[in-house]
Amino acid sequence: MRRAVFSAFGAGLAVLMAAVVLAPAAASAQQVATETFNRAAYDTLAPAGSSETIPDGTRITAQNWQQYQKFLSLAMRAFFSGKYMWRAEPDFYIETGPTRPLPPPLEYRQDTEKYNQTRLVPVGEGAYTVEGYMAGQPFPNPQDPNKAEKILYNAYYQYAPAVLWNTWPGYQIDRYMNISPAQSQIVYFNLAHNSDPGYPRTNPAGHGYFYSEWVQQLLPEQSKYQTALILLPDDPSRGQELYVFLPSLRRSLRLSASARCAPIAGTDWANDDSKDGMNRIPTQFNADLIGEKKILALVHEDGALRGDPKNFYTGHSAPFHKAVTGKWELRDVWVIDEVPRPSMVNGYCYSHDVFYIDKELYAVLQNEYYDRSGKLWKIQISNRTQDPVRGFKEDRVTIPAGDEPVWIYDLQNSHVSYAYPQGYTKIDDDVPAQMRDISIYALPSGLNQIMR
Repeated sequence: MRRAVFSAFGAGLAVLMAAVVLAPAAASAQQVATETFNRAAYDTLAPAGSSETIPDGTRITAQNWQQYQKFLSLAMRAFFSGKYMWRAEPDFYIETGPTRPLPPPLEYRQDTEKYNQTRLVPVGEGAYTVEGYMAGQPFPNPQDPNKAEKILYNAYYQYAPAVLWNTWPGYQIDRYMNISPAQSQIVYFNLAHNSDPGYPRTNPAGHGYFYSEWVQQLLPEQSKYQTALILLPDDPSRGQELYVFLPSLRRSLRLSASARCAPIAGTDWANDDSKDGMNRIPTQFNADLIGEKKILALVHEDGALRGDPKNFYTGHSAPFHKAVTGKWELRDVWVIDEVPRPSMVNGYCYSHDVFYIDKELYAVLQNEYYDRSGKLWKIQISNRTQDPVRGFKEDRVTIPAGDEPVWIYDLQNSHVSYAYPQGYTKIDDDVPAQMRDISIYALPSGLNQIMR
Protein backbone atom coordinates (compact mmCIF):
# COMPACT_ATOMS: atom_id res chain seq x y z
CA MET A 1 0.00 0.00 0.00
CA ARG A 2 0.65 1.67 0.65
CA ARG A 3 -1.10 2.10 3.60
CA ALA A 4 0.10 5.42 2.44
CA VAL A 5 -2.26 5.14 -0.45
CA PHE A 6 -4.55 7.25 1.68
CA SER A 7 -1.58 9.13 3.06
CA ALA A 8 -2.97 12.54 2.33
CA PHE A 9 -3.89 13.91 5.70
CA GLY A 10 -7.38 15.24 6.45
CA ALA A 11 -8.47 18.63 5.24
CA GLY A 12 -7.07 21.87 6.56
CA LEU A 13 -5.60 22.46 9.95
CA ALA A 14 -7.64 19.61 11.45
CA VAL A 15 -4.99 17.28 10.13
CA LEU A 16 -2.25 19.08 11.93
CA MET A 17 -4.25 18.87 15.13
CA ALA A 18 -4.65 15.15 14.58
CA ALA A 19 -0.91 14.75 14.42
CA VAL A 20 -0.53 16.46 17.76
CA VAL A 21 -3.69 15.42 19.59
CA LEU A 22 -4.81 12.08 18.18
CA ALA A 23 -1.48 10.31 18.24
CA PRO A 24 -0.94 10.42 22.03
CA ALA A 25 -4.55 9.40 22.61
CA ALA A 26 -4.69 6.61 20.05
CA ALA A 27 -4.09 3.69 22.38
CA SER A 28 -6.20 4.91 25.28
CA ALA A 29 -9.21 5.38 23.00
CA GLN A 30 -9.32 1.71 22.02
CA GLN A 31 -11.87 -0.78 23.21
CA VAL A 32 -10.67 -3.79 25.15
CA ALA A 33 -9.22 -6.52 22.93
CA THR A 34 -9.41 -10.22 23.72
CA GLU A 35 -5.79 -11.10 22.93
CA THR A 36 -2.53 -9.81 24.36
CA PHE A 37 1.05 -10.18 23.17
CA ASN A 38 2.40 -13.59 24.13
CA ARG A 39 5.76 -14.55 22.71
CA ALA A 40 5.13 -18.22 23.50
CA ALA A 41 2.09 -18.22 21.18
CA TYR A 42 4.45 -18.03 18.21
CA ASP A 43 6.01 -21.35 19.25
CA THR A 44 2.84 -23.05 17.97
CA LEU A 45 3.71 -22.09 14.37
CA ALA A 46 5.32 -24.76 12.18
CA PRO A 47 9.13 -24.46 12.03
CA ALA A 48 10.70 -23.25 8.79
CA GLY A 49 12.37 -25.94 6.76
CA SER A 50 10.36 -28.72 8.39
CA SER A 51 8.80 -31.55 6.40
CA GLU A 52 5.32 -30.57 7.59
CA THR A 53 3.08 -29.57 4.72
CA ILE A 54 -0.47 -29.25 3.42
CA PRO A 55 -1.68 -31.15 0.34
CA ASP A 56 -2.14 -28.96 -2.73
CA GLY A 57 -5.77 -28.08 -3.29
CA THR A 58 -6.69 -28.09 0.41
CA ARG A 59 -9.47 -25.65 1.21
CA ILE A 60 -9.16 -23.95 4.59
CA THR A 61 -12.50 -22.75 5.87
CA ALA A 62 -14.19 -21.32 8.95
CA GLN A 63 -15.12 -24.89 9.82
CA ASN A 64 -11.76 -26.68 9.49
CA TRP A 65 -9.11 -23.96 10.00
CA GLN A 66 -7.97 -25.31 13.38
CA GLN A 67 -6.62 -28.42 11.65
CA TYR A 68 -4.16 -26.18 9.81
CA GLN A 69 -3.52 -23.44 12.37
CA LYS A 70 0.16 -24.32 12.73
CA PHE A 71 0.53 -22.84 9.23
CA LEU A 72 -1.52 -19.73 9.97
CA SER A 73 0.00 -16.54 11.35
CA LEU A 74 -1.57 -15.18 14.52
CA ALA A 75 -3.15 -12.53 12.29
CA MET A 76 -4.84 -15.18 10.18
CA ARG A 77 -5.89 -17.10 13.29
CA ALA A 78 -7.55 -13.95 14.62
CA PHE A 79 -9.48 -13.64 11.34
CA PHE A 80 -10.57 -17.30 11.37
CA SER A 81 -11.35 -17.35 15.09
CA GLY A 82 -14.73 -15.63 14.83
CA LYS A 83 -13.93 -13.48 17.89
CA TYR A 84 -13.99 -10.25 15.94
CA MET A 85 -16.37 -8.48 13.61
CA TRP A 86 -14.00 -9.20 10.71
CA ARG A 87 -14.01 -12.97 10.34
CA ALA A 88 -14.26 -15.89 7.95
CA GLU A 89 -17.93 -16.43 7.16
CA PRO A 90 -19.34 -19.89 6.28
CA ASP A 91 -18.70 -19.55 2.53
CA PHE A 92 -15.13 -18.25 2.99
CA TYR A 93 -12.11 -20.35 2.05
CA ILE A 94 -8.53 -20.10 0.89
CA GLU A 95 -7.02 -22.81 -1.31
CA THR A 96 -3.45 -24.08 -1.05
CA GLY A 97 -1.00 -24.70 -3.85
CA PRO A 98 2.67 -25.59 -4.35
CA THR A 99 5.44 -23.36 -3.04
CA ARG A 100 7.12 -21.57 -5.93
CA PRO A 101 10.30 -19.47 -6.07
CA LEU A 102 9.97 -15.80 -5.14
CA PRO A 103 13.38 -14.21 -5.75
CA PRO A 104 14.15 -10.52 -6.16
CA PRO A 105 15.40 -9.46 -9.63
CA LEU A 106 18.67 -10.96 -10.83
CA GLU A 107 20.40 -7.56 -10.82
CA TYR A 108 19.62 -7.13 -7.12
CA ARG A 109 20.91 -10.65 -6.39
CA GLN A 110 24.11 -9.92 -8.31
CA ASP A 111 24.65 -6.79 -6.23
CA THR A 112 24.15 -8.87 -3.10
CA GLU A 113 27.01 -11.14 -4.20
CA LYS A 114 29.19 -8.23 -5.29
CA TYR A 115 28.93 -6.10 -2.17
CA ASN A 116 29.55 -7.59 1.26
CA GLN A 117 30.84 -4.67 3.31
CA THR A 118 27.83 -3.72 5.43
CA ARG A 119 28.29 -3.66 9.19
CA LEU A 120 26.09 -2.83 12.15
CA VAL A 121 27.00 0.09 14.38
CA PRO A 122 25.31 0.62 17.78
CA VAL A 123 23.50 3.92 18.31
CA GLY A 124 22.35 3.35 21.89
CA GLU A 125 19.41 1.75 23.69
CA GLY A 126 20.00 -1.55 21.89
CA ALA A 127 19.44 -0.07 18.40
CA TYR A 128 21.80 -0.14 15.41
CA THR A 129 22.53 1.74 12.24
CA VAL A 130 24.50 0.43 9.24
CA GLU A 131 27.70 1.55 7.58
CA GLY A 132 29.27 0.45 4.31
CA TYR A 133 26.02 -0.54 2.59
CA MET A 134 26.18 -0.23 -1.20
CA ALA A 135 23.41 -2.22 -2.91
CA GLY A 136 21.60 -5.55 -2.88
CA GLN A 137 20.89 -7.32 0.37
CA PRO A 138 23.10 -5.91 3.13
CA PHE A 139 23.36 -9.14 5.16
CA PRO A 140 23.04 -12.29 3.03
CA ASN A 141 22.62 -15.37 5.22
CA PRO A 142 22.25 -13.36 8.45
CA GLN A 143 23.77 -14.97 11.55
CA ASP A 144 24.39 -14.05 15.16
CA PRO A 145 25.44 -11.80 16.72
CA ASN A 146 22.57 -9.36 16.16
CA LYS A 147 20.79 -11.66 13.75
CA ALA A 148 17.43 -9.93 14.31
CA GLU A 149 18.85 -6.52 13.42
CA LYS A 150 20.46 -7.91 10.27
CA ILE A 151 17.16 -9.44 9.15
CA LEU A 152 15.37 -6.16 9.83
CA TYR A 153 17.85 -4.23 7.68
CA ASN A 154 17.52 -6.83 4.91
CA ALA A 155 13.78 -6.07 4.90
CA TYR A 156 14.37 -2.33 5.16
CA TYR A 157 16.65 -2.50 2.10
CA GLN A 158 14.43 -5.00 0.25
CA TYR A 159 14.40 -4.69 -3.52
CA ALA A 160 12.76 -1.48 -4.76
CA PRO A 161 12.55 -0.18 -8.35
CA ALA A 162 14.27 3.06 -9.31
CA VAL A 163 10.80 4.58 -9.75
CA LEU A 164 7.30 3.16 -9.40
CA TRP A 165 3.85 4.56 -10.22
CA ASN A 166 0.23 3.46 -10.12
CA THR A 167 -3.24 4.55 -9.12
CA TRP A 168 -4.85 2.89 -6.10
CA PRO A 169 -8.59 2.48 -5.60
CA GLY A 170 -9.63 1.56 -2.10
CA TYR A 171 -12.20 1.98 0.60
CA GLN A 172 -12.90 1.90 4.31
CA ILE A 173 -15.69 0.03 6.08
CA ASP A 174 -16.94 0.82 9.56
CA ARG A 175 -18.77 -1.35 12.12
CA TYR A 176 -22.12 -0.46 10.49
CA MET A 177 -20.89 -1.64 7.07
CA ASN A 178 -20.80 1.89 5.71
CA ILE A 179 -18.36 2.02 2.79
CA SER A 180 -16.26 5.10 2.00
CA PRO A 181 -14.48 4.83 -1.38
CA ALA A 182 -11.22 6.59 -2.17
CA GLN A 183 -8.54 6.68 -4.85
CA SER A 184 -4.95 7.86 -4.88
CA GLN A 185 -1.91 7.84 -7.10
CA ILE A 186 1.53 7.01 -5.79
CA VAL A 187 5.09 7.60 -6.94
CA TYR A 188 8.00 5.89 -5.16
CA PHE A 189 11.66 6.61 -5.88
CA ASN A 190 14.63 4.49 -4.85
CA LEU A 191 17.16 7.32 -4.73
CA ALA A 192 20.19 5.40 -3.46
CA HIS A 193 21.53 1.82 -3.50
CA ASN A 194 19.66 1.18 -6.75
CA SER A 195 20.12 -2.08 -8.66
CA ASP A 196 17.86 -1.49 -11.67
CA PRO A 197 19.59 -1.53 -15.08
CA GLY A 198 19.96 1.83 -16.78
CA TYR A 199 19.64 3.86 -13.57
CA PRO A 200 22.44 5.32 -11.42
CA ARG A 201 23.36 3.59 -8.17
CA THR A 202 22.76 6.88 -6.34
CA ASN A 203 20.63 9.50 -8.05
CA PRO A 204 22.47 12.84 -7.93
CA ALA A 205 19.10 14.63 -7.70
CA GLY A 206 18.24 12.70 -4.54
CA HIS A 207 19.82 15.22 -2.14
CA GLY A 208 20.93 12.60 0.37
CA TYR A 209 17.67 10.67 0.58
CA PHE A 210 17.37 6.92 0.20
CA TYR A 211 13.67 6.51 -0.52
CA SER A 212 10.66 8.72 -1.19
CA GLU A 213 6.93 8.04 -1.14
CA TRP A 214 4.59 10.57 -2.79
CA VAL A 215 0.85 9.96 -2.43
CA GLN A 216 -1.88 12.19 -3.82
CA GLN A 217 -5.63 11.89 -3.22
CA LEU A 218 -7.81 11.74 -6.34
CA LEU A 219 -11.08 10.77 -4.65
CA PRO A 220 -13.21 11.74 -2.78
CA GLU A 221 -13.58 15.10 -4.49
CA GLN A 222 -13.32 17.08 -1.24
CA SER A 223 -9.87 15.58 -0.64
CA LYS A 224 -8.55 15.99 -4.17
CA TYR A 225 -4.94 17.18 -4.44
CA GLN A 226 -4.11 16.51 -0.79
CA THR A 227 -0.62 15.06 -1.03
CA ALA A 228 1.71 13.43 1.43
CA LEU A 229 5.46 12.99 1.03
CA ILE A 230 7.52 10.62 3.16
CA LEU A 231 11.30 10.78 2.90
CA LEU A 232 13.80 8.29 4.32
CA PRO A 233 17.32 9.78 4.59
CA ASP A 234 20.22 7.75 3.27
CA ASP A 235 21.78 8.02 6.72
CA PRO A 236 19.60 5.72 8.90
CA SER A 237 20.65 7.58 12.04
CA ARG A 238 18.42 10.46 10.92
CA GLY A 239 14.66 10.26 11.33
CA GLN A 240 12.21 10.13 8.43
CA GLU A 241 10.69 13.39 7.19
CA LEU A 242 6.94 13.88 6.74
CA TYR A 243 5.31 16.57 4.59
CA VAL A 244 1.77 17.33 3.49
CA PHE A 245 0.31 19.63 0.86
CA LEU A 246 -3.07 21.07 1.90
CA PRO A 247 -5.16 22.47 -0.96
CA SER A 248 -7.17 24.58 1.48
CA LEU A 249 -3.97 26.47 2.35
CA ARG A 250 -2.34 26.06 -1.07
CA ARG A 251 0.93 25.32 0.66
CA SER A 252 2.94 22.42 2.06
CA LEU A 253 3.87 21.87 5.68
CA ARG A 254 6.42 19.71 7.42
CA LEU A 255 4.83 17.57 10.13
CA SER A 256 6.28 16.77 13.51
CA ALA A 257 7.45 13.29 14.46
CA SER A 258 4.19 12.69 16.34
CA ALA A 259 2.37 12.47 12.99
CA ARG A 260 3.86 9.02 12.45
CA CYS A 261 1.17 7.59 14.75
CA ALA A 262 -1.74 9.75 13.60
CA PRO A 263 -4.55 8.15 11.56
CA ILE A 264 -4.00 8.64 7.83
CA ALA A 265 -6.92 10.49 6.22
CA GLY A 266 -9.46 8.69 8.37
CA THR A 267 -8.15 5.21 7.59
CA ASP A 268 -6.93 2.52 9.95
CA TRP A 269 -3.34 3.03 8.81
CA ALA A 270 -0.86 5.20 10.62
CA ASN A 271 2.06 6.70 8.74
CA ASP A 272 4.43 4.13 10.24
CA ASP A 273 2.30 1.29 8.84
CA SER A 274 3.25 2.34 5.32
CA LYS A 275 5.45 0.11 3.19
CA ASP A 276 4.12 -2.82 5.27
CA GLY A 277 5.69 -1.24 8.33
CA MET A 278 9.11 -0.86 6.68
CA ASN A 279 8.72 2.88 6.30
CA ARG A 280 10.06 3.37 9.85
CA ILE A 281 13.82 3.54 10.30
CA PRO A 282 15.35 0.62 12.29
CA THR A 283 17.55 2.91 14.39
CA GLN A 284 14.44 3.92 16.33
CA PHE A 285 13.52 0.37 17.36
CA ASN A 286 14.80 -2.80 18.98
CA ALA A 287 14.44 -6.10 17.13
CA ASP A 288 13.83 -9.56 18.56
CA LEU A 289 13.92 -12.70 16.42
CA ILE A 290 10.96 -14.78 17.58
CA GLY A 291 11.82 -17.61 15.22
CA GLU A 292 11.97 -19.11 11.74
CA LYS A 293 8.50 -20.33 10.82
CA LYS A 294 6.40 -21.63 7.95
CA ILE A 295 3.11 -19.86 7.17
CA LEU A 296 0.58 -19.67 4.37
CA ALA A 297 0.60 -16.56 2.18
CA LEU A 298 -0.65 -15.52 -1.25
CA VAL A 299 2.45 -14.41 -3.15
CA HIS A 300 1.70 -15.48 -6.73
CA GLU A 301 -1.65 -13.79 -7.20
CA ASP A 302 -3.04 -13.32 -10.72
CA GLY A 303 -2.37 -9.65 -11.47
CA ALA A 304 -5.28 -9.50 -13.93
CA LEU A 305 -7.80 -10.74 -11.34
CA ARG A 306 -6.63 -9.14 -8.09
CA GLY A 307 -8.20 -5.74 -8.77
CA ASP A 308 -11.65 -6.90 -9.88
CA PRO A 309 -14.19 -6.14 -7.12
CA LYS A 310 -16.22 -9.21 -8.02
CA ASN A 311 -13.29 -11.24 -6.71
CA PHE A 312 -13.45 -9.65 -3.25
CA TYR A 313 -15.41 -11.14 -0.38
CA THR A 314 -18.05 -8.89 1.14
CA GLY A 315 -19.76 -8.82 4.52
CA HIS A 316 -17.68 -9.78 7.52
CA SER A 317 -15.05 -11.43 5.28
CA ALA A 318 -14.42 -8.23 3.33
CA PRO A 319 -12.17 -7.43 1.56
CA PHE A 320 -10.33 -10.77 1.36
CA HIS A 321 -9.70 -11.94 -2.19
CA LYS A 322 -11.51 -15.05 -3.37
CA ALA A 323 -9.59 -18.19 -4.25
CA VAL A 324 -9.94 -17.52 -7.98
CA THR A 325 -7.18 -14.90 -7.72
CA GLY A 326 -4.52 -17.37 -6.57
CA LYS A 327 -3.49 -20.22 -4.31
CA TRP A 328 -1.87 -19.73 -0.94
CA GLU A 329 1.50 -21.40 -0.50
CA LEU A 330 3.74 -22.29 2.42
CA ARG A 331 6.49 -19.73 2.88
CA ASP A 332 9.48 -19.84 5.21
CA VAL A 333 9.53 -16.58 7.13
CA TRP A 334 11.48 -14.73 9.77
CA VAL A 335 9.16 -13.69 12.60
CA ILE A 336 10.52 -10.43 14.01
CA ASP A 337 9.12 -8.51 16.97
CA GLU A 338 9.93 -4.82 16.65
CA VAL A 339 9.50 -2.66 19.74
CA PRO A 340 10.23 1.07 20.24
CA ARG A 341 13.46 2.06 21.91
CA PRO A 342 13.03 2.73 25.65
CA SER A 343 13.04 6.50 25.12
CA MET A 344 10.17 6.17 22.59
CA VAL A 345 7.89 3.83 24.53
CA ASN A 346 5.66 6.45 26.15
CA GLY A 347 4.98 8.36 22.95
CA TYR A 348 4.67 5.60 20.37
CA CYS A 349 1.48 3.95 19.15
CA TYR A 350 2.55 0.29 19.34
CA SER A 351 4.17 -1.79 22.05
CA HIS A 352 4.91 -4.59 19.54
CA ASP A 353 4.82 -4.86 15.75
CA VAL A 354 5.33 -8.43 14.62
CA PHE A 355 6.55 -8.88 11.04
CA TYR A 356 6.36 -12.08 9.00
CA ILE A 357 9.27 -11.50 6.60
CA ASP A 358 9.66 -13.83 3.61
CA LYS A 359 13.09 -15.46 3.75
CA GLU A 360 13.55 -15.34 -0.03
CA LEU A 361 12.17 -11.94 -1.08
CA TYR A 362 12.38 -10.21 2.34
CA ALA A 363 8.89 -8.83 1.77
CA VAL A 364 6.62 -8.38 4.79
CA LEU A 365 3.71 -10.76 4.21
CA GLN A 366 1.61 -10.13 7.31
CA ASN A 367 1.72 -8.00 10.49
CA GLU A 368 0.28 -7.93 13.97
CA TYR A 369 0.15 -4.62 15.80
CA TYR A 370 -0.30 -4.47 19.59
CA ASP A 371 -1.41 -1.31 21.39
CA ARG A 372 0.50 0.33 24.23
CA SER A 373 -1.01 -2.00 26.82
CA GLY A 374 0.03 -5.07 24.79
CA LYS A 375 -3.45 -5.91 23.44
CA LEU A 376 -3.87 -7.02 19.84
CA TRP A 377 -5.06 -3.96 17.94
CA LYS A 378 -4.61 -4.35 14.19
CA ILE A 379 -3.68 -7.06 11.72
CA GLN A 380 -2.43 -6.46 8.20
CA ILE A 381 -2.37 -8.84 5.24
CA SER A 382 -0.63 -8.26 1.90
CA ASN A 383 -0.61 -10.28 -1.32
CA ARG A 384 2.02 -10.31 -4.07
CA THR A 385 2.06 -10.77 -7.84
CA GLN A 386 4.67 -10.75 -10.61
CA ASP A 387 4.66 -7.68 -12.83
CA PRO A 388 5.77 -7.57 -16.48
CA VAL A 389 8.88 -5.41 -16.93
CA ARG A 390 11.22 -4.19 -19.66
CA GLY A 391 14.99 -3.93 -19.51
CA PHE A 392 15.51 -6.62 -16.85
CA LYS A 393 17.01 -10.05 -17.36
CA GLU A 394 13.64 -11.53 -16.38
CA ASP A 395 10.31 -10.88 -18.04
CA ARG A 396 8.56 -10.42 -14.69
CA VAL A 397 9.61 -9.33 -11.22
CA THR A 398 7.94 -9.27 -7.83
CA ILE A 399 7.99 -5.91 -6.10
CA PRO A 400 8.15 -6.38 -2.30
CA ALA A 401 6.45 -3.05 -1.50
CA GLY A 402 4.42 -0.69 -3.65
CA ASP A 403 2.51 -3.23 -5.70
CA GLU A 404 0.55 -5.29 -3.18
CA PRO A 405 -3.16 -5.31 -2.44
CA VAL A 406 -3.25 -4.72 1.30
CA TRP A 407 -5.86 -4.51 4.00
CA ILE A 408 -5.66 -3.66 7.66
CA TYR A 409 -8.27 -4.71 10.19
CA ASP A 410 -8.73 -2.61 13.32
CA LEU A 411 -10.00 -5.44 15.53
CA GLN A 412 -10.67 -3.25 18.53
CA ASN A 413 -12.82 -0.69 16.70
CA SER A 414 -14.29 -2.99 14.01
CA HIS A 415 -12.95 -1.02 11.04
CA VAL A 416 -11.13 -2.11 7.91
CA SER A 417 -9.18 -0.16 5.29
CA TYR A 418 -8.22 -1.63 1.93
CA ALA A 419 -6.32 -0.47 -1.15
CA TYR A 420 -5.12 -2.20 -4.30
CA PRO A 421 -3.09 -1.30 -7.39
CA GLN A 422 -5.12 -0.65 -10.51
CA GLY A 423 -3.72 -3.13 -13.01
CA TYR A 424 -0.02 -3.91 -13.17
CA THR A 425 2.21 -1.36 -11.48
CA LYS A 426 4.51 0.57 -13.79
CA ILE A 427 8.21 0.77 -12.97
CA ASP A 428 11.24 2.58 -14.41
CA ASP A 429 10.87 3.42 -18.12
CA ASP A 430 7.22 2.34 -18.13
CA VAL A 431 6.35 5.09 -15.66
CA PRO A 432 4.87 8.12 -17.50
CA ALA A 433 7.68 10.55 -18.23
CA GLN A 434 6.13 13.41 -16.27
CA MET A 435 5.95 11.24 -13.13
CA ARG A 436 9.70 10.54 -13.25
CA ASP A 437 10.63 14.12 -12.33
CA ILE A 438 12.37 13.84 -8.96
CA SER A 439 12.20 17.57 -8.34
CA ILE A 440 8.39 17.40 -8.35
CA TYR A 441 7.58 13.90 -7.05
CA ALA A 442 10.36 13.17 -4.57
CA LEU A 443 11.37 16.44 -2.89
CA PRO A 444 9.53 18.83 -0.54
CA SER A 445 9.93 21.72 -2.98
CA GLY A 446 7.80 19.85 -5.52
CA LEU A 447 4.77 19.98 -3.25
CA ASN A 448 4.52 23.72 -3.81
CA GLN A 449 3.96 23.12 -7.53
CA ILE A 450 0.70 21.24 -6.98
CA MET A 451 -2.36 23.12 -8.35
CA ARG A 452 -0.16 25.46 -10.36
